[in-house]
Amino acid sequence: MKDSITLEKVEKEPDSYTLPEFNERQEGVANWFKQMGSLDLKAPMEFTDDFYSVRDTMEEISKNEEALEITSKALKLATNFDIKPGIGMWDMLKTMKPEAMTNMISEIQDGFIESLNARMIKIKK
Repeated sequence: MKDSITLEKVEKEPDSYTLPEFNERQEGVANWFKQMGSLDLKAPMEFTDDFYSVRDTMEEISKNEEALEITSKALKLATNFDIKPGIGMWDMLKTMKPEAMTNMISEIQDGFIESLNARMIKIKK
């Protein structure tokens, strides 16, 4: 006697089949422009002492809510790390600069750091 196998069509894979971080990263990659808004991938790298930039430490950036929000969102999309003061790996990351963080990622999108910096240099310290 042969066993019969019933195949069932599945619309979406069960959650237990996929790591949550994978779905978050895929969502971030797919919706880069929705989440970050208009980006200038060829923006010149400009720096002044009066405005935030990708060369400020995360601790310095965290002093301004808008600067922290933009930087955290961009780094979440690039690294899949939630960067929040006092939470998780904050003590290790607070002395790092977004420019240095993204230099450690080999698959970073060309123009990513330039576009982030273009947003940051509009925020006064």
